[in-house]
Amino acid sequence: NIHYINRDFADFKHDYLFDEIITNMPTKSKNLSHKAVDALYYLLFKRGEELLAKGGIMVVYGNEKIAMKKCLRLFKNYKLLNQIIKDINLNF
Repeated sequence: NIHYINRDFADFKHDYLFDEIITNMPTKSKNLSHKAVDALYYLLFKRGEELLAKGGIMVVYGNEKIAMKKCLRLFKNYKLLNQIIKDINLNF
């Protein structure tokens, strides 16, 4: 069974652990600073440790490579299984 849950991840609580967390992470913009993006990645990894079942996976869609690598160094329970890089040509 798949259950879609859309709640504030910072204080989300649930009765059981999850097999998967799938997320589309924000990127730095004029409204979101580099520091704020780093904090969101840190929150994802920290809360993931609390909410993922043993052997669970996180699928993270995002383009903040430095924030991702930093969290992978800080949180030793995670390992990068696959990385897909898509080069988008925006020349019109």
